[in-house]
Order: sequence, then C-alpha cells, then structure tokens
Amino acid sequence: MNRKVKRYLEEGVGLVWVVDYLNQFVDVLTAHSTQRLYSSDTLTAGDIIPGFGLKLETLFA
Repeated sequence: MNRKVKRYLEEGVGLVWVVDYLNQFVDVLTAHSTQRLYSSDTLTAGDIIPGFGLKLETLFA
C-alpha cells in the first residue's frame, strides 16, 4: 500500500485517503503532510472537493 501511495503522490495526485476499516481510522496523505483521522473526526477533501465532509462515525458504524 505504501508503494502505491508514494507513486500516486509522485505522479501528482493531490490527496490520498487510506481507509483502515478494521482499526477504524483513515490516513489522509498529501505531498507535504500526513494526518490520521479517527471515528470522532470528519473527513474532508480541502480544495479538491470543496464542501465535502464525511463524519467517520458514519463510515465505521
């Protein structure tokens, strides 16, 4: 998975979400940062999808 994410970012993909359903977290990766979100957080897409928001408790319910 890490190789795929690295390649996507090197190829210019602006945002990658890696969802770990079993452990109930989402890693949000860009070329410059990594953030881990948990079920109490809201997943957004920044400038890529303005206005998008998903409460992760909904995803992991």
